[in-house]
Amino acid sequence: MIKKINLSSSQKIFTLWSIVVGLALISGLVFTLQTNWILKEKESKDKEAARPVQLNLKVVYDSTCPDCSDLKPLIDAIKAKNVAITEEKNIDYQSDEGKLLVEKYGLEKIPGLIIAGELQKNSELATLWQNLGEIKNGEFILRQVGAPYREISSNEIKGRVKVILLADKNCADCYDVNRHLNILASMSLPIADRQLLDVNDLEGKNLINEYQIKSIPTLILTGDLAAYVGLKNIWSQVGTIETDGTYVFRNGVTQMGVYRDLVSNKIIRSAVNQNQSPNANP
Repeated sequence: MIKKINLSSSQKIFTLWSIVVGLALISGLVFTLQTNWILKEKESKDKEAARPVQLNLKVVYDSTCPDCSDLKPLIDAIKAKNVAITEEKNIDYQSDEGKLLVEKYGLEKIPGLIIAGELQKNSELATLWQNLGEIKNGEFILRQVGAPYREISSNEIKGRVKVILLADKNCADCYDVNRHLNILASMSLPIADRQLLDVNDLEGKNLINEYQIKSIPTLILTGDLAAYVGLKNIWSQVGTIETDGTYVFRNGVTQMGVYRDLVSNKIIRSAVNQNQSPNANP
């Protein structure tokens, strides 16, 4: 026979309070454990995010083309994105290994770049891969190669450019034609050869007649200019592309400063640049 136990009011209250406190302690412990887990998970994610991206590089170059596009600025930019290079190899495209890489990755232009490793760890680099090439079988292959470069199919160097600067030694006030070199450099246009001619030189006169040049100083670009799509797209704003592929600087002359109008044989001082009358005599 079970004996019935009668609890006093104080004992009942104590028992109830003990249950409440116990539940509170359990809830607190669960909350603490959850918080610690969340903090540790966040700490782990932060550490992973801060960890350098592990990449290895293979640069395929052409030892016979010293003026071909240099991939170092691109590689330096990649390394600056918290990247640790586990291996970096430079391979001549004519070597046995280079030939295998050209065939394996379908390289059409040299220099070439192949990158393997944690390609998707950094979102900025992931975007770079999309813009500059493709990822195939877990490796990035550079496809957008700046000129000059060696074209594998023709085995020719594409993108070599010559600039002819045409000046007038009898126009002391005319703008310095060498300023064009700085402009071309800012457009990342490499110059393989350059020549400075005067309007009174025989070769200078021949160019003026051949291309019907009306304003001096100016510049003329020749060579494999088709390799520079961006240049072609903007050239119509400053000059003309002749039937033989030569680029002649025309419209932009008036924006450079003082120049000679060969039609009137007068020095033109632009009101915008010189704040003087536009048709002063030479």
